[in-house]
Amino acid sequence: MNATLLVSCPDRKGIVATLSQLLYHHGANILDADQHTDVDAGMFFQRIRFDGDDMDRGAFDLELVEVVDRFSMSWRLVDEDRP
Repeated sequence: MNATLLVSCPDRKGIVATLSQLLYHHGANILDADQHTDVDAGMFFQRIRFDGDDMDRGAFDLELVEVVDRFSMSWRLVDEDRP
């Protein structure tokens, strides 16, 4: 499964590290990542494209929900293999 994770949330320390660790923990390989912060609005935005062929999607989704809650994220996961 190739997928893209899009997130936005209030900016704070640890977001990039947490998302990277989450993907690593579940066996994903990050293919591309872009991020930026809107300093005036205090918002963080990131797009991570990854290869998740070896992932247990159910376990990943459960941990992702925990991260989303912790950082008050808006998010969308797009599975590139599905039309």
